Amino acid sequence: MKTIKKVSLFLLMNIFCINSFSQNEIKAVISNDYLNILYLGIENPISIAVPGIPNDKFSVTITNGSIRKDNGKYYIKVNDVPEVAINVIVESKLVNSSIYKVLKLPNPTLSIGRFLGANSIAISRDELLKAGEIGLSSFLPKELTYTIMSFSFSYSSNGNAIEKQNSGNIFTQDLIDAIENTKPNSKFYFESIKVKFPDGTIKDMPSIVIKVIGK
Repeated sequence: MKTIKKVSLFLLMNIFCINSFSQNEIKAVISNDYLNILYLGIENPISIAVPGIPNDKFSVTITNGSIRKDNGKYYIKVNDVPEVAINVIVESKLVNSSIYKVLKLPNPTLSIGRFLGANSIAISRDELLKAGEIGLSSFLPKELTYTIMSFSFSYSSNGNAIEKQNSGNIFTQDLIDAIENTKPNSKFYFESIKVKFPDGTIKDMPSIVIKVIGK
């Protein structure tokens, strides 16, 4: 009888130790979809999981911003730079706290054909017509899209300064006609290039001066 009691007590103690160990070893996994950087002004997608714990059994809080949960995914909108802490809580206990760097959305890079990021280029008429647009690129994830809304172009024709608007990034027929009829060494000025950022703001990008050299 005493042996049975001792075995029972031993088993209870082991179960208690296992439970205590499990509670102490709970670790949350936080994964930032945007390479460990959060950007101002947008909802940054974050994946959070606690092994062995259902999503509705833990909570997530952040400093310096707001958080929205949708279908098991978390979206964090940060208020300010330079960093934010993401905290995961299980049964009132903090099981993980990760700090992420916060950056402002960078300006995209503009291009004309093979000329990337240049504010002054010399290009043949045929190459300029083949390009047919102001290109735009960024090193951010593809979901964070930038869009050229419009730009103005100006040039000289028979001694007269002409300025027109171009909607979007594709050359309008007016611009195409002007390029086709231009003389060698003429210049075009692409200005007021308005770009819509992923956070919805619209900013002016630097102007591009184009010198048309030959055909």
